Amino acid sequence: MTQIITATFEDGYFKPDAPPALDPKARVRLIVEPLEVPEDEADADEPTKEVRWEDFEKAMDDITNSSGFRMSRDELHDRD
Repeated sequence: MTQIITATFEDGYFKPDAPPALDPKARVRLIVEPLEVPEDEADADEPTKEVRWEDFEKAMDDITNSSGFRMSRDELHDRD
């Protein structure tokens, strides 16, 4: 059974982010592929997924609660 497991290499060991579905002392083959941006090296100024999602939800609320022009369903799906 093949599994894709993310892990952090620390103190000479790979530490999985979640326990793998393996029997104790199971032998495995590891193919190490660095992630594009390791979490601990991520830009501190970049917002987290939760913050971006909250910004999106707020923007959607602003659109829904505005009293501005709203297109009808037919106008939104008009392909002319």
